[in-house]
Amino acid sequence: MFALMQRHDWENITAQDICDEANVARSSFYMHFGSKIALLDHTIENSLAQSREARKAKAGLAGFLEWIVDHVTADRNFFTRVARSQGAQVTLNRFKSALRLELEQELKRANLATTKLHASYILGGVFDALIFWSTTWKTNQLPAVKAEIIAMSGRISALQD
Repeated sequence: MFALMQRHDWENITAQDICDEANVARSSFYMHFGSKIALLDHTIENSLAQSREARKAKAGLAGFLEWIVDHVTADRNFFTRVARSQGAQVTLNRFKSALRLELEQELKRANLATTKLHASYILGGVFDALIFWSTTWKTNQLPAVKAEIIAMSGRISALQD
């Protein structure tokens, strides 16, 4: 699915395309997933589950946000393609929704603001900043971009209900 997303807009990818790319029967796909959205959600959750152990080394809001920036910049071409495609809202919203749940847990562990609104607001800002930065992708700016995202998000998360 991700290989297809690097070449095609989300809305133009069909379940059959995914099956062809993965060399599996369509019936096998539907035995496990009801739709390509279900596959996307499953893939995002698996990716987040696999990253939890690595993220423990950098606990707290700063570590979580640094992981997001590193994750996005590790595959800049993929992020840029998805972020700028017509179907970006579908895929980015699914990813942000899963990340919001992770961020809420991280904020609770750090005794910071814990509302869904705070987490959504922080992630919205983080992704908008990354999309804005993706217009240049000057890698020498990465440390400053990370620091600014973390600083702004820290100020927001410190706000209490």
